[in-house]
Amino acid sequence: EAPEQLEARRQALDELTAVLTGPQRTPVSIDPLPPRPAFEAVVGDVLTCQLASGRWAALGVSEVLQHDRDGAPTFVVEGLDVLTPALPTAAA
Repeated sequence: EAPEQLEARRQALDELTAVLTGPQRTPVSIDPLPPRPAFEAVVGDVLTCQLASGRWAALGVSEVLQHDRDGAPTFVVEGLDVLTPALPTAAA
């Protein structure tokens, strides 16, 4: 190590030690999380998500779990090998 780096590292470690061994910060209150929107899906459903590129990705629901916080479902999804610039439309 270069001597100038050693002194900077020692100073940073001393500051960190002071923070970790000093008094705890005053607790802050946080707002409760807003309720999640109701959404129904079952295993086998296909969900779509628009990516930042503008293309669409297909996600298959592989498991539905109940969330501990509010009982709303949490979906376990798997990426399907489908990326498309536009969503298909329903046949008339």
